[in-house]
Amino acid sequence: MPMVGIAQIPSNLDKVFQRNYDKEQRTASMVIRTKEIGIRKVLGASATRVALLLSKDCISLVLVAIIIASPVAWYCMNIWLQNFAYQIHIVGGCL
Repeated sequence: MPMVGIAQIPSNLDKVFQRNYDKEQRTASMVIRTKEIGIRKVLGASATRVALLLSKDCISLVLVAIIIASPVAWYCMNIWLQNFAYQIHIVGGCL
C-alpha cells in the first residue's frame, strides 16, 4: 500500500506541471488569436466569418469523433439487441 502512495506523488506533480504548462500555452495562443481577430475585423471580416474562424477547430474535432463513434455504436447496439427475444435489425439509414 505505501508503494501506491509513493507512485501517486510523481503522478500528481506531473498533473500540476502539465496544468501550468497548458495554462501558459492557452494564454499565449489567446493573445495571438485576439490579435488575429482584431486584424481581420479591421480588414473588414464579417461577424459570421470570425465566428467560423473560432469554431472551425471544435467543429472538425466533433465531426471526426462522430465518424469514428457511429460505426462502433452501431456494432455494439447490434450485438446488444441480439440478446433479446424480440429482435430488430438496424439498417444504416436509421442512424
